Amino acid sequence: MAMKNCKECGTEISSSAKVCPKCGKEQRNFFQKHVILTIILVVIVLGIVFGGSGDKSTSNTVTTSTSTVQGEQQEEKKTEELLEVDYKVLWQDYQDNAIGADAKYKDKMLKLTGEVEDINREIAGNPYVTFKVGTLQNVRLTFKKSEEEKISQLSKGQIITVKGKCSGLLITSTVSLNDCEIIE
Repeated sequence: MAMKNCKECGTEISSSAKVCPKCGKEQRNFFQKHVILTIILVVIVLGIVFGGSGDKSTSNTVTTSTSTVQGEQQEEKKTEELLEVDYKVLWQDYQDNAIGADAKYKDKMLKLTGEVEDINREIAGNPYVTFKVGTLQNVRLTFKKSEEEKISQLSKGQIITVKGKCSGLLITSTVSLNDCEIIE
């Protein structure tokens, strides 16, 4: 049987002991004492990390045809079409039918205008803003770190317009957009 020293009095005790027999000091750490809470925290953190990341798959395209300089310049000027949506309609569409809403919005660039409810930073460090829909119901706009200066100038209640890529439901009451930029 492995032995260890008590955290409090230094008495040699069994490594499997939960309490020191001499001084009565608890020997388990926080996570060992609160297993259910630890599991819940791990699930939440994993949900935030993997749920908020969106679909970041990339594809490489090789073009074998030749093009003129003018054609290349026109190609560079093309921008992805923005779909302007009322953020409350977006949220309600996801509540009514998440699969249908994904077909309509997911991986598309959206333009939303709304009132800033919250300004914060996610675990990965990227800033985000929320538009409030209802109690514990919102649209979460996660920005690139390059937008941090602009985000630092915002205040709650301010009306802003942003564009970002819809990644669908983050959790059942939050619709998420990633790689957002303030455009107005």
